[in-house]
Amino acid sequence: HYRDIGTNEPKLFEDAFDMVHGSNSQRLLFQSTPLYYMWDDHDYGPNDSNMLSESRPAALETFKKYVPHPSRGPNVTYYAFSVGTTRFVMLDTRSESIPGVQLMSKEQLAWLLEEIRDRTSHKLLVLSLGQPWVGEAKPDEDGWLGHPETRKEVSKALARAKLRDGYSNVIGIASDQHSVSFDDGSNTDFSDTGTAGFPLIQAGPLGQEGSCKGGPYTAGCFGHKFVANSMYATMEIADPGKGGDVCVSVTLHQAGADAKLYQQELCGP
Repeated sequence: HYRDIGTNEPKLFEDAFDMVHGSNSQRLLFQSTPLYYMWDDHDYGPNDSNMLSESRPAALETFKKYVPHPSRGPNVTYYAFSVGTTRFVMLDTRSESIPGVQLMSKEQLAWLLEEIRDRTSHKLLVLSLGQPWVGEAKPDEDGWLGHPETRKEVSKALARAKLRDGYSNVIGIASDQHSVSFDDGSNTDFSDTGTAGFPLIQAGPLGQEGSCKGGPYTAGCFGHKFVANSMYATMEIADPGKGGDVCVSVTLHQAGADAKLYQQELCGP
């Protein structure tokens, strides 16, 4: 939802969830598509909200009540799950963030670094990053751009993992931008090693006016200001099993358009 709730009232969050799930069009999407959800600012609290938001207790309570997810505790929203040999990591870069102090708690960061380090039998790591990953550092702002030291630490962990039989196949999904973009890994390495780059999908809005954040992206930014963009991305993962390469097909779409905005297939062992 997009209600920008700034008060500690669970009923307001419950009404917002009920509104979305009662929508004639969105209800069809939720009934036909498996959904793993993570909030950003407008559904966690007001615009650019963070850990200091007055609405935080109500947001957490309603998330735990309404959102199916592998729970890690009563006040924890980040989680991970596996489908076949793909590991999906869902980060919360809102409810634990304090601009200029931390992007996430020490506990969430330690958990993320552990997920990166311990590949086990997985072939592919999908990082749901929340806010834009690519862009120049902007200290004291929110998101990865406002916490470049955390971004660098995660990048270094990805580089180390590649050297120690960890993940060689990583793809990121970021949001908080009202358009779709794609980067082939040329602009995603912040480790100073030159080995931590990964392909990145910048997911778009289904119904909001366009905007571009961060960048540059190798495929460019497809946002159009002052009009509803109706853009979205799809990612199809094909894994033939033991001994075969896992392949990811990324497609950027605009509803109603005959042609796809962008498409690329990526494969790795």
